[in-house]
Amino acid sequence: GPQFLLGRLAGGRVYSWRLQNCRTQLASEYELAPANAGAVAMSDDGYWVVIAITSAAERRLDVFSYASGEGPLLEPRRVFSMDRAPMCLAIQQVPGSSTSATIAM
Repeated sequence: GPQFLLGRLAGGRVYSWRLQNCRTQLASEYELAPANAGAVAMSDDGYWVVIAITSAAERRLDVFSYASGEGPLLEPRRVFSMDRAPMCLAIQQVPGSSTSATIAM
């Protein structure tokens, strides 16, 4: 399957990159957070990303997924958001389910 990379840049911008199956070229780039990202985590298979957004105006936890019941999506979609800003995060796909993940905060 595809390989994913996750990067948190200066200013709290977060990007997700998807490599082609041969892993020699970038297939796509998506900005998941334009600014103010704190903690970020990606599941070991790369299909799930969780981001804590923290600023003076908001505190939010966003979950993005490349997973679907039909196979990997071409671009990530936000599947969950809540008012919370933890300092540490982890996310893991639920074994046996391509459409569920567990978050540890």
